[in-house]
Parts: sequence; structure tokens; C-alpha cells
Amino acid sequence: MPQTNDELLKLHLDIIQYFSKSIFRRNRVDDILWDIASNLIRKLNFVDCVIYILDPERQVLVQKAAYGTKNIDNVQVADPIEIIPGKGIVGFVAVSGKPEIIDDCSMDPRYIIDDAKRLSEICVPIIYENEVIGVIDSEHTDKNFYTAWHLEVLESIAAISATKIAKTLIEEENEVLARFFNESPNPTLRVSKTGIVLNMNNAARNASGIWKIKENKIGNKSILSAIDASLGNISVCEFEVQSANRKLALRFVPFPAKGYVNIYSSDITEIKHAQLVAEKSSLAKDEFLSVMSHEIRTPLHAILGITTLLQSTELSSKQNDYVSNLEFAGNSLLAQVNDILDLEKIIAGKIEFNNRPFDLRQILRQVVQTFQARSNERKNKIELRVHTDVPSVLKGDDQKFVQVINNLVSNAIKFTFDGEISIEVRLVGTDHDKTELELQVSDNGVGIPMQKQNKVFEAFEQAEYSTTRKYGGSGLGLTITKKLIELQGGRIVLQSEAGKGTTITLNLIFETKTTSGNESMISGPIDRIQLNPETLKNRKILIVDDNPINLMIAQEFLKNHGAQIHLSNDGIEAIADFQTFLPDMVLMDLQMPNCDGYEAARRIHALESEKTQKTPIIALSADVVARSREIAIEAGMADVISKPFEPDFLLAVINKYFKF
Repeated sequence: MPQTNDELLKLHLDIIQYFSKSIFRRNRVDDILWDIASNLIRKLNFVDCVIYILDPERQVLVQKAAYGTKNIDNVQVADPIEIIPGKGIVGFVAVSGKPEIIDDCSMDPRYIIDDAKRLSEICVPIIYENEVIGVIDSEHTDKNFYTAWHLEVLESIAAISATKIAKTLIEEENEVLARFFNESPNPTLRVSKTGIVLNMNNAARNASGIWKIKENKIGNKSILSAIDASLGNISVCEFEVQSANRKLALRFVPFPAKGYVNIYSSDITEIKHAQLVAEKSSLAKDEFLSVMSHEIRTPLHAILGITTLLQSTELSSKQNDYVSNLEFAGNSLLAQVNDILDLEKIIAGKIEFNNRPFDLRQILRQVVQTFQARSNERKNKIELRVHTDVPSVLKGDDQKFVQVINNLVSNAIKFTFDGEISIEVRLVGTDHDKTELELQVSDNGVGIPMQKQNKVFEAFEQAEYSTTRKYGGSGLGLTITKKLIELQGGRIVLQSEAGKGTTITLNLIFETKTTSGNESMISGPIDRIQLNPETLKNRKILIVDDNPINLMIAQEFLKNHGAQIHLSNDGIEAIADFQTFLPDMVLMDLQMPNCDGYEAARRIHALESEKTQKTPIIALSADVVARSREIAIEAGMADVISKPFEPDFLLAVINKYFKF
């Protein structure tokens, strides 16, 4: 090393001149840093030289070049050291922005031993536009090795190289982004407000048929309209387009101040295909449920309908027992079918909730009355208690409420013999127009063991397998109850002990609202209208069904009330009979050969195009899938009654439409 000031000055100038030429010939950051590190060692007799560059996203200093004894092979750093700013001497200099010389590292608590301990260190920040972007660091085996002259040289090199390093880093980042942009499989464009393409990636060029570019200008009118709309409203615009056999979703992101829009595309072909498959699967499942519902409920309708007709005749005591058992078995099977369909609707998210006023006390009294006979058979007592501060008039889904209470009371009776079932309702609180109630259904029946209690809310599960064999049921009642409660914002809690009974507590939220002049209050589980015995007298009713048993049951139900009945075996026959019989009402089955009920209803109403008041057509269907009901209403049917139906309910609905 030179010793005189003149020699040191000359060497300083030579080094500056060398680096001024050398680093500006380099076009990669790695090449620049390795050039600096290797030549500092060669020209200044350093043992090693390490250069760190700050990763701005991670806020960590990353070792990019390490020349000398720390990296004797002079190759790219395989396992770069990372230093958090503020940690160690390098990290401290990165934060302070001031160079340092450490004469004796053993005396500096900041010193970090990474491999062999060295006794002196020099550290200089690389600063660009007042920000530290890196650090040049060197350590030596001797104490007091680094001098003020070394510091001046390193500061000069850091100053000379800072701009080159910073700009090269930016260029490399832009290259990465450009490569990412061009190699992206999703078409991306930047388009001016006049439709001029400012930039596009390779995928966009390959999908040129979408944009219809001519002389570097978008020709697709829909896309041009979206650009105008996006810039005009300063909002993101989206729509889908078809390109050959691929489907793309386009997203227009405006930059009004710069006068252009970025168009981002994503290939949604597979998503759309999966969606189509899912929709077809859902449709197939709905069709299957529709068919199975029809095929199961149709014979059930015959069984329960004929049972009802038999009960209206004179029977011996033994015959009456047979008919009662038949009715119980039919209703049990119907309940299981209904539970399965209800659960499917809940799982599919197709369950809908009504919101109308109803009389809570009246509904609960009717529930108790409904189960009284069954409870008496099992020698049980039912007690109902509604606290006086509980509002009578509430607003919510009365039918779902009845379904929930029916499930709970039915369960309590089923698992209790010679015991007591209590229904108690108390007010939890009110908030504006909301009322929270706590409803408890308790019994002192068989109870549920602690380890089995979590299972009772799971579909098709009961506490024990033997439960199904002994007490019946599919294990869906509590599953449906829990889901219905939770979907309406309530909660359900089970408390039970084997041999001592069960208490199920519901927290329910309703609206507290008095009825307005436009709302009719529901006073019972079903919105029934009291039937006037004279209502059907001499009324002409056309009954349409391809099943002769169904025709016979409906005819027998109605003829005793004085109605004139005409029977049609399918839709085509019904259209002809309608024109000759001129009925006051049509009761129409939906699933029939030749011409189904939907089409028959449309054609019948088409015959009445000039009539102000069209003949009410009531669908009688064993298909209870929600979509079937929607199609029936769309076809012009006034109402839909599910088979099997109770005679009183059928008569009440008919009565409603004869009040015009």
C-alpha cells in the first residue's frame, strides 16, 4: 500500500476513475456488486468485502456479493445472509446512514459473529435520493486495520455506484414485471379513452379476435362502450365475452387523470363449465325429488284419502281400529317423506320464510289440541303456560314455528309414557320492534345419555339404533328444527339426563307488530277459512287427474257438499270438457301424460282471453318441490295444494276462491 499522502491521493483517484468506467459497463446489479467487492480487495488489500442491498418490501438487508475469504470460490452467494435494519453494525449503519470504522470489534456490543471472528470492521451506506439502498461492509483479522483514507475511498465508491445500482435495480424489476406481464396467461391491455391500445401482453395479442383491433385501435363496440362507461363513471366495469371455445371475464379499471383504462381478463371457461355441471346436477336432483315425491305421495294420498272416506262410514269396532292404525301408519310415512324434502330444501338454501302477524297463544293451544289424543293414548298430560307479559300478536313465519313446535312436542310424547309434557313461553326482552322469547318443551321421559346428546341434532341420527326400532322416526326432526331456528337468528339448547327426561330450550326472535289494515292475522297453524256449508252447493267443479283413485277421492270429498262434479282423465280431455261443462273451478293434477297440468292451465286460460275474471285453477299435486309450485303459478294457476291433503283444508281453499 502507498504510504505518502500524494501516493494515497493518486491511488484514490485511480480507484475512482476505474470504478467510474468499470461499473457503468455493467448492466446487471449482481455484476456491479461483484465488480466492486472483488476490486476493493485487490486494490486495497482487504481480506473480504460484502455488499448488502435493502429489500424494500420485506425491509431486510440481503447479502448480494461476498468476495474474499468468506466466499473463496468467488461465485454467487448460495445462502445469503439477511440482516434486519438496526441489528448488528451493518444494520445500524443502514438505519443511521452514517459510515463507521470499528477498530476493535470485541469491544463493540453490536458486532455479530457469523463464522470466524474478525477484529476490525468498516461499514459504508449506499445512499440514493437520501435513502439507504445498501451497505458496503468489510472485516479484517487485525485490529485498527481500517483508516480514514479507506473510509474516504469506500464513500467515494458508494457515491459513484449508488445511482447506477438504484437505476439498474429499477430496470431489473421492470424487466421482471414486463416478463410477468407478457407471460401471464390472462389477456391484459391498457387502452386510451379513444380506444388506442397503449400496451398489451402476449395473451391479449393471441385473443385479438375479442378486441377487433385495426390500426392499433379497438374495434369491438361493446368494449369501447365499457371503456367510456368506466372513465365516465370513474368506476370498475365488468362483463363476459366469448372467444372461440373460451369464455373470458373482463374487468375495466379506469385512470381518468391519465386518460386510459386497464383491461384485465380472466379465463372463466372451466368455472362456467363447473357451474353448468352443478346447475345440471341440481336440476337433475330437483327432477328426481319431484318424481320421487310424486311417486311416493300419490299412493299415500290414496291410502289416507280412502282411510278418511272409510272413517265417514259405519264401521265395526275392529274395523275402526284397523282404519285408525292404517291412518297412523300413513301419516307416519308422510311425515318421513316431508322431513326428507324439508331437509333437502334447507341444505340447498331454497327454504323461504314468511313474515306475517299471527296469534301465538291460539297457535300453541291448537298444537296442544292436535296432540291431545295421542298424548292420552300414552297416558301423558300436556301443560301449556304462556307468561302474561308475552305479546299475543307477533310477526314471523307461523308455519315454520308450528313445524318446530310440532317436532318438539311429538318427540316429547314419543319418548314419554305415563308422564308429563310441558310447554312454557316466557319473555326474554324487547328492543324497538323486536321481541325475544324463550320457549321450553320439557318431558320426564326416557331422556338421553350425556355422551349421546350431540348426535341428536345430526341428520339421520338418534341417540341409539334401538331408538328407531322402538319409537320410530328417521332422526330428522331435531336436525330440521335446529336449522330452522338458526336460519331465523335463534338458538336451541338441549338438556337431558337418561331416565329423567329432556328439556329443549329455544330462543326465538319475532317482530312485535300490531296488524295493519292490509294484513290479516293468522290465528292457527294453517290459514284456514271457516267453510260455509252452502258455499259449494250447485258449484260446478272440474277435477282432472290421470289416476282414477285420486278422481274418486276428490269426487267423494266434494259431492257431499252439493257440488256438481265432472271428471277428466288428462289435460287434453280437460281442455275439451272445460268448454262444454263450463266449470266454476278446476282442480288440476300436474303430472299427466299427453298434456300436463301446466300446459292444460295455459290453454284453458287462453280460451278465456276476453274474460275479466278467469276461472280459478287449483293444482292438486303430489310433487312438492318448490320449483314445481313456481311453474304452476307462472302457468296461471291460482293456488297449489299438496297431496295428500286434509279434506277440510281443500274445502277451505275452494271456499276462498268462491268469494269473488
